Amino acid sequence: MMRLRIKVKPKRKRLGLKDAGPFDNVDFVVSLTQPAEGNKANRQLVEFLEKATGKNVSIVAGATAKLKLVEIDGEGKEIREKLERMAGKGT
Repeated sequence: MMRLRIKVKPKRKRLGLKDAGPFDNVDFVVSLTQPAEGNKANRQLVEFLEKATGKNVSIVAGATAKLKLVEIDGEGKEIREKLERMAGKGT
């Protein structure tokens, strides 16, 4: 099991994942097309990360905030490598 700090940006034109950068206190930034209202952005985040990793994902903190702590079932190194490749880092 692995935990990641994710910053979300709801209501963007495109769905995507990027590296947070060296000065952010998060692991990744995820742009979401859904608005934060009605839990739509949270659902999209979970679905996006589950599809990207092939693992079960849950939000364990920050359900109503842009900064979230997500928990992903599985081997931490494998999950991080998949997400880093997807973010264009470590290719």
